[in-house]
Amino acid sequence: MQFRQGTAAVAGGHVSLQVRLIGAVLCVEVCDSSPVLPRPGLPDAYSESGRGLFLVAALTDRYGADPTPTGKRCWAEIALSTGTDQEIPAFPKPLQRS
Repeated sequence: MQFRQGTAAVAGGHVSLQVRLIGAVLCVEVCDSSPVLPRPGLPDAYSESGRGLFLVAALTDRYGADPTPTGKRCWAEIALSTGTDQEIPAFPKPLQRS
């Protein structure tokens, strides 16, 4: 089931968003035209940026980013409910030093 899909023009290219429900997993994908993959940052208390991947890791069960022919695809999955026989592996959560 697909909930929402959209595209927008932003400085430097286009961004698309897709939100889907697959079984009991909410899947969010963002594609853009930049080939630069996100990296975890360790911002200090006064930094105005650098916390995005930290927040994604803290709020989701799985996440990642893949290069595409036109840029990159960043994705995240949130398990809405799991049975006792299901296991959803999670990436290690990054630590913030501030």
